[in-house]
Amino acid sequence: MLYQIINLKNIYEKLKKNPKVIYIDPKISAYRLIQSSKCSISLPFTSTSVAAKFMNKETIYYDPTFKINLDDPLSCGVKIINNTNKLEECVSNQFR
Repeated sequence: MLYQIINLKNIYEKLKKNPKVIYIDPKISAYRLIQSSKCSISLPFTSTSVAAKFMNKETIYYDPTFKINLDDPLSCGVKIINNTNKLEECVSNQFR
């Protein structure tokens, strides 16, 4: 369990350093952000994708660790992607 927490923290740190990723202050309401967004990409299994799905927004879970089963029932029907090419395709489809 401790290894998983450290691994997740490392993933967040790498994402925050990526110039293509916008890091949002955790004090900002995720629900308000989702309302003004076209789509949502979340790490499994956060409530943001479930909220986006409830708001009829396009949403996916992205698993860069390849540790989540793509048909995991905890996904609540939200599509899980672990392939960067499929992730790019999903993002591109939102801007057509």
